[in-house]
Amino acid sequence: MSCSWFQEQEDNSGTTTAKIDMMPVDIGLSFFAGTKPVDMYLTAGYSYYYIDGSVSSGGNRDRAAFDDQSGFYGGIGIEIPVKDNPAYYGATRITFILEALYRYVSVDEIISSAGDLVGGEAGGCCINAGFMVRW
Repeated sequence: MSCSWFQEQEDNSGTTTAKIDMMPVDIGLSFFAGTKPVDMYLTAGYSYYYIDGSVSSGGNRDRAAFDDQSGFYGGIGIEIPVKDNPAYYGATRITFILEALYRYVSVDEIISSAGDLVGGEAGGCCINAGFMVRW
C-alpha cells in the first residue's frame, strides 16, 4: 500500500481553468523475477484518488465540488540491495528502487459552484526512485 500527492495539476480549457490536488492511495501486487543481485519486478493495482481544487472562469475563482475517483496503475522496476539485516529498529532489508509507472484516472465529473463541467483524463507516466526499508 502506498500514497502519493500531486499538487495543483492545472487544466486550461478555453476560458475555464481548473487547479486540482490529487492524492492517490494505492493497493496492488508485485511479481519479482528473482534475478540476483538486482531484482526486477512488474507491479499493478488499484488506486483511489482523493481530489480537491478550484475552478476559475473569467478571473473569478470558485471552490469546486470534486468527486473522488478510482483508477489503476501498472509498471516495471528494479530493486537493488543496499544493506541486509541493518540494525535500524528491526529492519530486515534496505533497497534502492527505480520504477516506471503508468497511472490512469478519469476525472470527468467535476462541477464548480457556477455549474461548469470540467474534466478529462488525469493519468500518465512517471518515474520513481528512492529507498525502501522492510521490516
